[in-house]
This record gives sequence, C-alpha cells and structure tokens, in this order.
Amino acid sequence: MPPWIIEIIIAVVSALAVVLAAAIPAYITLRSKLMVIGRDAAEAKDQVANTHESNLRDDLDEKFGALAQDLGEMRRDVSGIRADHQATRRELGQLHGEDRAARREAQQMREEARDLRQRFLAHTEETAPMMPMLRDLHHRYATEE
Repeated sequence: MPPWIIEIIIAVVSALAVVLAAAIPAYITLRSKLMVIGRDAAEAKDQVANTHESNLRDDLDEKFGALAQDLGEMRRDVSGIRADHQATRRELGQLHGEDRAARREAQQMREEARDLRQRFLAHTEETAPMMPMLRDLHHRYATEE
C-alpha cells in the first residue's frame, strides 16, 4: 500500500475522531433534552386530554355564558340595592328635616312655658296681698249656698 493512502486513512480517522469527540457530547446533551421535552409533552397532553364526550371549548363557552348571566343578575341586584340606598338616604334626609322642625317647635314650647311660668309667678306675687281678702269673700259667699 502506498504511503499516501496511509496518510489519507490517518487523516480521515483523525477527522472522524475529532467529529465524534464533538458530536458524542452534543448527542448526549441533545438526547437528554429531547427526553425531558418528550416527558413534558406527554404530561401536557395528559392534562389537556379530553376524557369526556364534550369539547373543552364548548364546556368553557357554557361556563363563561353562565358566568356572564350570573354577573348580569348581580349587576341588576346591585342596581336595585343602589336605588334602595338612594331612597333610604332621601327618606333619612326628610326625617332629619322633620326632626329639626320638631326640635325647633319643642324649643319654642319650652320658651313659651318658661314665659307663662314667669308671668304666673309675677301674677301670684302681685295678687298675694289680695289673697286674704279673696279667701274671706270666698268663705262668706261659698257658705251661703
């Protein structure tokens, strides 16, 4: 065999060794990553697999439709509660006004009662000197009947 063929064989084997030295670790890394990806894909497939007769999209549409209907009912309920609250506030405002009017009236009545009491006391002080004479007249004419 000619020496140049041996040199070519050595060069090819050397090149193949370099390629294998780089390819084997890359293959091992790629293979382990592919195994992880395969496991993850199988797990994801298992989680999204439809084990019942209806379609997942149809199920979600039905659930979201029911949720939207419930939200609509809640919105109407909240609107009703808001209207009731506003009516209650108006009624409380009216009652507050009536209470203020009643308090003013009660104050006026207290002032009138105080005035009447003062007038009565002044009257009794003015008529105190006449009381013995009035008692005597009363006794005299009350006993005639």
